[in-house]
Amino acid sequence: MKKFQFNSTEQFEDLFSTRNLEVTDAIVEGIENAMVHRKRTAKIFSVTFANYEVAYEISLPKVEWVGSLDSCLDFYHENNETDKAIDTWKLRETAKVL
Repeated sequence: MKKFQFNSTEQFEDLFSTRNLEVTDAIVEGIENAMVHRKRTAKIFSVTFANYEVAYEISLPKVEWVGSLDSCLDFYHENNETDKAIDTWKLRETAKVL
């Protein structure tokens, strides 16, 4: 699970308002980790804000894995991340049969 700490909600919005490599990698890693450990939910992000003791977990249920991996695969193709695209395609194919 990728951990993010933000100083403001604007920082949070900036990171998640567009697709980027860090977020995409975290989604793929979270799903892969959940598959390896035979979980029904993939824990993707832990989000905290400065001066607050509460942490928010962002997770994906199993039924959303294939669609999320499709989106990640598209991002990798668009950004010429060939090796990551191949690994994500393999992961997606495995997720389809779970």
